[in-house]
Amino acid sequence: MSELLLPDGFKLHFEVHRDVSPVDLVLIHGNLASSRWWGPLIETWRKHRPGTSRSGSLILADWRGCGRSSDPRGPAELRMETLAGDYLRLLDHLGIAQADVVGHSTGGTIALSAMCLEPAKVRKAVLLDSVGVVGVRFGDEMKAAFRAMASDKALTATVIGSTIRGNDPQSAFFREVIVEDAYRAVRAQGLWLLEALEGLDLTRSLRSLRQQVLVLHGEFDTLLPKAESRQLASLLPNGRYLELEGCGHCGNIEAPETFARVLEGFLLEKPAELTRP
Repeated sequence: MSELLLPDGFKLHFEVHRDVSPVDLVLIHGNLASSRWWGPLIETWRKHRPGTSRSGSLILADWRGCGRSSDPRGPAELRMETLAGDYLRLLDHLGIAQADVVGHSTGGTIALSAMCLEPAKVRKAVLLDSVGVVGVRFGDEMKAAFRAMASDKALTATVIGSTIRGNDPQSAFFREVIVEDAYRAVRAQGLWLLEALEGLDLTRSLRSLRQQVLVLHGEFDTLLPKAESRQLASLLPNGRYLELEGCGHCGNIEAPETFARVLEGFLLEKPAELTRP
């Protein structure tokens, strides 16, 4: 575990797990989460698999207001381009010229923003139940819920638990990781992250990207519409849409073996010319 001090004084907490992944891979968590949400995937990949190369590194970081990173000091620090820039600076710090990237939910939007900012640094991308290309519009009821969650851990647990299919609210992982991470983030961010997603539109930027991108959407995800994931894949010149069978919004937690198999298959797939006319 390490900490990177960025030029604006922000402290970015990050971890590098070597010889775990088949490729150098950046994992970007979603909103109200942290890098700890990737734990089930890491444990899955640590299991012995004969004949499978594990020479790559997993690179994880907590974005602003999440996990062990610093709190944001204003709404500008939670704009997608700001968060994406933090991950790009981390790659520079680690001396990694190019890596693959996986983003979950809002992390998918951060991954896309990083690709738009510096396309050469990303080889392939996987977007798991990502926020759509034009962000999310939040009603007054949702904003009120976020305000209430900031002072009510039990409510936070109920809301975050509802996003995980088959969640066990009594499990140690849920109580000690998921709930604690969500409660920490909702207090640190307030409504700033919601405001950043409301003002988002990456439609024009995506058309210039040439990386292969796999857009995954849980079969039973009711938090974000499948139609928006399909639209996202269609806008990417080398985009591909796939439903993650049996999963809800958090396939990385709900079915890590399934998610790892699909992810690894895509990352190790030989490059193919998928560009649409």
